[in-house]
Amino acid sequence: MSLSDPAAYVPGVLVKYLGATNTKGSRWQATLNRGAGAANRYRASVPYADGPDAAAAAVVARFNECLGADWCILGAALSLDGGDTYAYPCGDDWQRVATTA
Repeated sequence: MSLSDPAAYVPGVLVKYLGATNTKGSRWQATLNRGAGAANRYRASVPYADGPDAAAAAVVARFNECLGADWCILGAALSLDGGDTYAYPCGDDWQRVATTA
């Protein structure tokens, strides 16, 4: 598969570590964007102890619930800065087959 093949591109979830504030403890916040506007942005956060994988799963579950979709995490996380930010590929099951073929 070449990078010019549309199946080579999949949506992603970005998970960031957010430190403790006066009102919230440390947590992982996941964001899934399906467009440029705020109406196309889905977010979920989980406690720090749950980890970034749980945050990614939570935002995909929220996306599925809102849109009646059946998306999943397609592969392993990519560490973008050594531990505070992760990217997860996500999408339909057909993309799982396309990205692993």
